[in-house]
Amino acid sequence: MIIYNRSRYKNIFLLALLLAVFVITIISQIGTSYSLENSDKGINQKVIIVSMPRVTWEMLDQLETPNIDRVINTGSAGSLSILTPGNARTLENGYISISAGNRAAAATSNKSTFYMIDERIKYHDAKDIFRDQRGNYAKDASALSLGYEQTLKLNNEELYKPDIGALASVLEKNSKSISVIGNADYCSKKSAGAIGYLGSNRNGEIKFADVSRDILNPDLSLNMKIVKSKAVKSIEQHDVTAVECSDLEKIDLNHSSYKKTVLESKINSAISDCDNLIGSVLDNIDLGKDRIFIISPVSPAAKEQLTIFVAAGKNIQPGYAISGITRREGIVSLADIAPSILDFYNIDTPETMEATLLDWVKSSDSVQEKKHSLIQMNKKAALRDDSFVVIAASFILIVFLTVILSIFAYRSYLKLRNISKILALLSLSMPSATFILSPFMLSLGTPIKIYIAFFSISLLITAISYIAMKKFSVALIILTLSAGTLLIQLVDILTGGNLQLNSLFGYSAVIAGRFAGFGNLAFSIVAISCVVLVAMTKQLGLKRPKLNSTWVNIALIAILVLTIA
Repeated sequence: MIIYNRSRYKNIFLLALLLAVFVITIISQIGTSYSLENSDKGINQKVIIVSMPRVTWEMLDQLETPNIDRVINTGSAGSLSILTPGNARTLENGYISISAGNRAAAATSNKSTFYMIDERIKYHDAKDIFRDQRGNYAKDASALSLGYEQTLKLNNEELYKPDIGALASVLEKNSKSISVIGNADYCSKKSAGAIGYLGSNRNGEIKFADVSRDILNPDLSLNMKIVKSKAVKSIEQHDVTAVECSDLEKIDLNHSSYKKTVLESKINSAISDCDNLIGSVLDNIDLGKDRIFIISPVSPAAKEQLTIFVAAGKNIQPGYAISGITRREGIVSLADIAPSILDFYNIDTPETMEATLLDWVKSSDSVQEKKHSLIQMNKKAALRDDSFVVIAASFILIVFLTVILSIFAYRSYLKLRNISKILALLSLSMPSATFILSPFMLSLGTPIKIYIAFFSISLLITAISYIAMKKFSVALIILTLSAGTLLIQLVDILTGGNLQLNSLFGYSAVIAGRFAGFGNLAFSIVAISCVVLVAMTKQLGLKRPKLNSTWVNIALIAILVLTIA
């Protein structure tokens, strides 16, 4: 007869129950972690790109744009640097750079653009012309690029060797689709296909597109009702949807034909239409899982400048946009967009793309404060670019005169020595003056005032140095000026490089190839200052033989460290 110890089995049961709860909890946590890491694979996430060509923050600041403001408020804003190869900043160049994830250039629209597959061009269908130029095309293509080979050849000659059509090709390889909608035709000029570069694969084919005149009114303006309908349908059917507010491009291309007040009215109306389109888009997406980008891939034709960038949606904090290329809060580049879209879908970035991602710097700034900050950045960049040529030419002229007069003063004309000394001191003073002036450029407001302030600061430093030469040796004065220039640069870099951005001898946010660290001009100034420091140290050391080699060695080591840094 077996006697059960109920108390004992009760304890075993409770222990097993606790153990089961513990194991289930651990498994659930692992499962939760796994599901969070792989949640993107199970959710039908959408990316929407709304293109507003030729639009700056200053334009938006003058209008009521409630839907754009909503995106700015919930997401991150920035200025878009639209640098592309060559001098021409065109809409085609903007889109093709986004698609390639690298700086790229498109052939002019009269040589290469996109057509719907059955569109007639001089008695021939687009598909027949494409087949003649590039061979067979995919059966499911909806639009094709004619003259695509010219664009490919153009980029093969470029330094960056961009992979044209990479974004759409990589998305398709990973079972993701991209659709583009837009038409910038005006009069008889064919420029509709610009946005095609954003959705084109490497062979110049677009699977899902409407770049036809079917989305236009009889006057060739966008039929916003049709565009909204197609955008909403595209969002339902495709992973990535790019829709262009094409009227903005048409108006800007014809800006010289309009009276100023008429031009402003047309631009404002087109921006308002685009804001309404964005409202329709927002009604059909979930910012908890989707993302929306509002971009301007090209600056106004009248003046090259920074344009708008806004992003909102999943994992995007309210604040300012930043990227791996710029490393500057509030500035992003065209090449950042495609890698960020691929990363959103957990797709590896191809080696041909810049492996830089958009990021977000959290800020409590209001919509108006964000706009104001980005407007000020653009104004300073434009002011810098407007003032640069005169300042740079003046500096080169002073250096040239210094060298010439010094040669004559050394050989024959001793009376020129004082003049050559003054010019030498002036040339050494000018670089520092440009960076000292940087924080005050916006308050000065015009290139003329900047010229006056620049030369005043340079002449003041020169005068103080010339007077000091009566008490101290020339070598010590030159060493001090060079050390001062070097100190300004080093302190600036160690504190974030704020004097580099949009300063006269720093780099421009509009056309810069880099946005952090030393700019090319600034690095040249640092290198030359180091060389002068070594030379003057050697000169001073001649009077102190015991210290000579030590001082020079220290200076040389400092130069080596600075060069490596």
